[in-house]
Amino acid sequence: MSRTLRVMALVLPLCGCNEFQKTAKKTANPVGGEVPPRVANLLASSPRDEEDNSAVSPDASGTVQADAKLTPGDKRWLTAVSSDSTPLRVAREPRMKELAGGDVAATVNGRPIFVSEILDSYQGRLAKIEEQIEAQVGKLPASEIERRREELVQFGDELVLRDLPAYIRRELLVQGLTTKLKAEQRKQLDKFLDAEFDKHVEKILPEYRVSTRAELVVELQKRGESFDALRTSFRNQIMARQYVHMKTGDALKKEPTRQELLDYYREHIADYSYPAQVKWQQILILNGKHDGSAGAKKLANQVVSELRKGTDLAEVARKFSDGPNASDGGEWDWTREGSLTDKSVEKVLFELAVGKVSRPIETGKSIQLVRVLDRKPAGRTPFEQLQSEIQLKLQEAELKAAEAKVFADLEADADIRTLFDRRGRGPLAELPTGR
Repeated sequence: MSRTLRVMALVLPLCGCNEFQKTAKKTANPVGGEVPPRVANLLASSPRDEEDNSAVSPDASGTVQADAKLTPGDKRWLTAVSSDSTPLRVAREPRMKELAGGDVAATVNGRPIFVSEILDSYQGRLAKIEEQIEAQVGKLPASEIERRREELVQFGDELVLRDLPAYIRRELLVQGLTTKLKAEQRKQLDKFLDAEFDKHVEKILPEYRVSTRAELVVELQKRGESFDALRTSFRNQIMARQYVHMKTGDALKKEPTRQELLDYYREHIADYSYPAQVKWQQILILNGKHDGSAGAKKLANQVVSELRKGTDLAEVARKFSDGPNASDGGEWDWTREGSLTDKSVEKVLFELAVGKVSRPIETGKSIQLVRVLDRKPAGRTPFEQLQSEIQLKLQEAELKAAEAKVFADLEADADIRTLFDRRGRGPLAELPTGR
């Protein structure tokens, strides 16, 4: 257990975190979608290619709802699908004002996750992309500039769509950890997290090429990022990780029996088997380089003559071979049976005695002579050598299943609402983690 987890285990004794928070009903369709190839080059990432015409807005009671239609003046989602009350396109405003404010991407048991939380770490790079686009104004057709602007706007939407599941999961875990804490316990937790964050800041200062916290704040602002967002993200990651650790403690303690290890080994015996291998030398004479098969045969006879005189095959290969390893004496490293394209050559390699030189092998496009330097028979790695590795795999599988149950239990009792609820994309548990 890491020091962070050990300290938190002391900070949170008997705080009631063994019970899951139960609130409103779970929504059936948080978020999801597929990755469009066209945007992969924008930010070296794989955003989700989906559009939506739903928005989040507060009702009279202040509760955030996820079923309000966009109005013509709403600038949150410029790629919204057209409807009676939603135009296909609205007037463009500066890129960073559209998705970096207080817009709500989702709520988890009433707690909002803002678009700015998700896009904060991307703002600097998005701004640079926008600068590059604007620098082309007057150099490219207006239609091309507008197309690139619209693509960047949609890309921001897609980043939110891609990363939102991870933020929802993390918020569920944080709530699971903190819901039952008493005031004094929460105070202790905050004190511990602040101390850990101070240490984290000291570690990352060199990465930003600054020496003080104040300089780091300024540097983050230059990049369009937020120091407060960095702190919140760090704290939430620790709390989420601790909650998973607390709920999966039994899975970590469980060790598979010897019979379970043996059963796994037998079920995956193909993974632990290996084919025969051979280390060899080659003299390759290509018909196309020697005026066809007749010229190749003539040169092959000369090669055979040299070998019969006792000339070492490596020397003959350097002199006559057309193979890619000619300068290395035609030598090939360990080659697995079944890996060669030319099966006639492979057959010879796995039948020829070690140290012997083959007769000329005609393949239709070439003539080859080979010598086997060494050979390893097929076999399998013994169970005893793999026991520790298999035990680790089974424990990791057990832990993964336990973590999945933690998410499933939290989600089942949660009220999750997103900008994308109208799309009907299935349960959160099926979505990939964005971060």
